[in-house]
Amino acid sequence: MKIPKEIIIKVKKGVAGAFMACSALTSLLMIILFINTYKTNKDTIALSFLFIIIISMVFLTYKIYRFYMNAGSSKDAILFKKTQKSPPPLSDKEKEHLIQEKIREQALKADQENKKQHEIKQSAAANLDALESVTDLSREDLEKMEQNIRHTFNKNTPKP
Repeated sequence: MKIPKEIIIKVKKGVAGAFMACSALTSLLMIILFINTYKTNKDTIALSFLFIIIISMVFLTYKIYRFYMNAGSSKDAILFKKTQKSPPPLSDKEKEHLIQEKIREQALKADQENKKQHEIKQSAAANLDALESVTDLSREDLEKMEQNIRHTFNKNTPKP
């Protein structure tokens, strides 16, 4: 069973993040302990050196974490690109089958578009008949009004 690359990358980042969190908590605990226990000037000097060491440890951990995330993800991306295989070349029958399938899809789309146009024309004719029966205008007058409306609408719509 092969583990997907995405899961491996997430686990690596999680481990690096957990390491950073643990070191930060450890340094915080050490700071609290030494603040509570110092009593003399010598302890203050030692505490300041220890504080500098702890801060540098946290900073170094953060830098390692950031470097690991950036370098690891780019390295994994390069490895992922190298491991992707191109599909095997298609045989003549498979190519012909794909071409026929695309032709069928285009024909089906064209047929659906023709059906929509036919339904729109039928709807427009039914609307004109209804307007003709309601108003005292003739069909020719209604068609001229429709053309004028379409012309002004098309003129006013912005072109993409």
